[in-house]
Amino acid sequence: MKRFVLLVKLNKMELNEFQNLIEQMISNNLLEQQYQNLVESNPLQVIQNLISIIPNVPNSNTSIFAIVLLGRLISVLSGNLLQLGNSEFHSYLLQSLFSFLGSPIFSQYSLNLLSNVISRISLTYNSTFPIFPSIVNLIQSDNLFISAAALDALFLCILNGSIEYQPIADKLSTIISTAFALQPPKSEIILPTLKILYLTFDSLPKNYSTEIISFFEQFTTDTNILLKAINDLAAYLPYEKYSFFAETSRWFINYFSEILKQGNIPNQIKCCSLEILSDFREIYYNVFFENHETILTAIYFFLYYEELESHESKDTISKIATLFGGLIDFSLFCYSLFLDNILNSDIRHQIAAMKLLSYCFGGIFVHLSIELPEEYFGAILESRVMDHEHSIVRKIAFEMLGNLFKPLSKNAHTFNVQLFYPKMLECLEDSDQEVMTVKIRALYHYLEIFETYLLNEISVSIQMKLIQLVNRSTEDQLHYIFKCFNVLLKNSDAPDNIIRQYTLYILQNPQTVSSRIYCLALENLSFFQDVPEEIYLNLFPFLLSIDVSLLGSNELKSIALIFHQICNSKSHLIDTLRVPIFNFIFRISEQDIQMSSVPLSELSSTLNQNVSVDRRDNIIRCYNGSQIQLIIFSLKILRCVIRSISPDLLQPFIQQIIDILLIWTAVDFSDVLLYNALKTYYVLCCIVPNSSLPIFMERTFKFAETSTQQRRLESLYTFIHFYIYIIGTQNQLNSENYSITYNFLLQEIEKSKIRRINLNNQLNTGDCTIFPDTLSCIDRYLGKIMTPFFTSNADINYSDLIILALSETSIVNITIVNYYFLFKEKNPDIPKYIITSFLNDSSQTNYFGITDAKEAGICLYNFILNDLLPADYLVQILTLCKQKESFNTNCDLYAGIALLIFQKLGTNMIDVNIILSVLENLNSDIVINQKIRKYFQISWEIAFPYIIQHLWTDRVIICLLDIVASIEDLFTAEESQFQFMSLLSLYKGDRKKLAKRALLNPFYAVMLPNIKEM
Repeated sequence: MKRFVLLVKLNKMELNEFQNLIEQMISNNLLEQQYQNLVESNPLQVIQNLISIIPNVPNSNTSIFAIVLLGRLISVLSGNLLQLGNSEFHSYLLQSLFSFLGSPIFSQYSLNLLSNVISRISLTYNSTFPIFPSIVNLIQSDNLFISAAALDALFLCILNGSIEYQPIADKLSTIISTAFALQPPKSEIILPTLKILYLTFDSLPKNYSTEIISFFEQFTTDTNILLKAINDLAAYLPYEKYSFFAETSRWFINYFSEILKQGNIPNQIKCCSLEILSDFREIYYNVFFENHETILTAIYFFLYYEELESHESKDTISKIATLFGGLIDFSLFCYSLFLDNILNSDIRHQIAAMKLLSYCFGGIFVHLSIELPEEYFGAILESRVMDHEHSIVRKIAFEMLGNLFKPLSKNAHTFNVQLFYPKMLECLEDSDQEVMTVKIRALYHYLEIFETYLLNEISVSIQMKLIQLVNRSTEDQLHYIFKCFNVLLKNSDAPDNIIRQYTLYILQNPQTVSSRIYCLALENLSFFQDVPEEIYLNLFPFLLSIDVSLLGSNELKSIALIFHQICNSKSHLIDTLRVPIFNFIFRISEQDIQMSSVPLSELSSTLNQNVSVDRRDNIIRCYNGSQIQLIIFSLKILRCVIRSISPDLLQPFIQQIIDILLIWTAVDFSDVLLYNALKTYYVLCCIVPNSSLPIFMERTFKFAETSTQQRRLESLYTFIHFYIYIIGTQNQLNSENYSITYNFLLQEIEKSKIRRINLNNQLNTGDCTIFPDTLSCIDRYLGKIMTPFFTSNADINYSDLIILALSETSIVNITIVNYYFLFKEKNPDIPKYIITSFLNDSSQTNYFGITDAKEAGICLYNFILNDLLPADYLVQILTLCKQKESFNTNCDLYAGIALLIFQKLGTNMIDVNIILSVLENLNSDIVINQKIRKYFQISWEIAFPYIIQHLWTDRVIICLLDIVASIEDLFTAEESQFQFMSLLSLYKGDRKKLAKRALLNPFYAVMLPNIKEM
């Protein structure tokens, strides 16, 4: 190869000397600094030397290391590379690399490394050098490995964006078709070609479904190729591009299911297949459910053959069950697999059955929560897995029981909780310490299920049993023993002397336990009555001296909880100890967060580390996650203290608090930290408004603009609303801050539209279980941010805002015009808009029509209730309601509005037949909306005497009975029963129809004997 001579004078190091340095660096990384010094002083010379070394002894460790160093150096120099050297140098660099990639002297491994280097350099040179044609020339090589490496280089260039694939879609299709047509097929060619296809399929003129199926069928004959193929599919086909499987979803679901069922396929392949299969669950929801028996059977056998338990596979299976658990067929098949195998003599079948039920139960338990068949739990006792001779079976059995008990503790159920009590108590001994830990953890979740009266019966026995274990327990076991104590204290009225004595002993002798256990003892403190104040005063010195940097997240939560409890119940202690408490908070919150930086090419070195990552200019900045967690912990405590301390005692600390919050609201590497800092300032501002408000308001605006999380946005909108209100109380609202808020509102409305469009599309395809109501709150909060302007005296022109709001129906716009009408101006266009929005709820494709109409209906109800609409409007509303053919949604609001108008106008102004017509057309069960219940009671009480004087159809009477059942808690039992019986006496229809409603409605169940008698 022609030796390139630089046209500029360089400080040269002899090539042999440089090569010697590279060889020594392979085994001695201490010499890397010497290499870095050379790079800094003369990067062009280093590049030239590396290029010279690579072909000298091809495929040697030195040559391979030189390729790696060259790729790293190109990434570091990035865009600066073009500014170094002259055109001859750049031509030399590119020609050398493509010459290497096309040279048969290099091994497959070296060629793969070179393809990576070319993809990196393509980011710099693609606009000035024909990278794509050069790669295509090499793809056409007769050498299999050269062609494969060139395909890989093309894939990497498309992946990093240096080659845009849309303009060359036809050429890519030719390349892919040629590669797929190769006979016999070569995996070295097929695998990189498939990766290109994953990235570009949505722009290609041809569909390759047939070829893809054929290749994946062939891959199963070689597990090494299969592993690469499935890993590539998982890594390079992003979830959002799963339309790739549009025509092959059923085939691939069965394909991955078959892989999971095979015992001779490596677990790594099966885990990856399970992950891909799980990703089908939402995008191809219907297809997935159609094949749920195949999938669950495959998962069962996957668990049967799984040698080592994987948290990833557990999480994946749980996600599937969470999505489909609400469907009875899915749940029953899962239960049947469990029952069919738990009594099997083969312990692997027992283990698989227990794992399946354990992982899925959080999603499928809903079908057993009311009438829980004891056969499932009885089968566990009958199988004797709880005291099995093999410790692994006992361990998995109690892990399963813990996972079964956990959801039952948080939901209604009829499980006979005492069924397991003797066995649970009997099993609280084990020679295997790991199994013993799992047993105590299961006991903790088991105790959570008990109702108070049952827990009272066993509380003392459990306390005595656990206290016997204390002195011989491991740290983890003691952790769950204290968790059991916590449940007994929280849910039982039985004597707690044993727990109290041991807890107070630990709190007075903190040196006897670890900080972790001490923190759990702190949690129990709030349950004891008449705890001497000296205990609190004595624990604070130790509590405030703990090195929190050594604590985990659970321990930090315990300390935050005790601060919260003390702030709520003993705020005078906070006043007394305010100086050491604030010093404790400031000591943590004023710490720096350590940062390190690595090149983008070395990002993999940050994986599995507790860091917050920020990317700028191809440099990754890693911030210490543990330190971020500590700052957040200090801010949580600070919020508790601010809320509880007397405002006058808070005054000396305000400036230091603000200084700290100014630091942490300026960060751009941790959204959680930034949000907590903004939330803390909001709490402070609620107690003591201060002059720093404009700065924090600006930062809240900025953070909200980039935020997408629903709960976070709800809070941020609340902060903004409050800040505008505070400015309004200071008579400082003007056109300038209105303009800022209005522009922010416009941007957030666009975000809201995107959220609605995306969710509506998912609902239309049937691949979504989220409902529009979930977005109602966030839109309502957004609409409210303009309200402080309406209640102020600021001279502002709102015409653009009202025109915008009246132009389209949405909860945001309904909220805006509602408050504008209430507080600013009785614009006649607003009631018309509200009425139209309420009545327009029948769209078949826009799922938000129902929720928007509900919001408008609530506004309309309040307008009528507060006499804000003239009588002719009310008559018009009834007339329009009568003209609707039927009402399938928001029936409570139609009924409520009709009856409220009936109350307001009486029979002198309206024909009762109009009310009858509206009520007759209500087609669904009525449950009164929470937002109008308190008002509905008034209108119903006044209207009811008029109601029972008229002859109604049976359909209307059912509607009226539903109303009584829905609001029966607003009246005394005698009043509700009188109303129900009065209406029931008018009913002439089939009583069995009413009796069926008792299955779903408790009040109907109470009245069932009367229904049957009449």
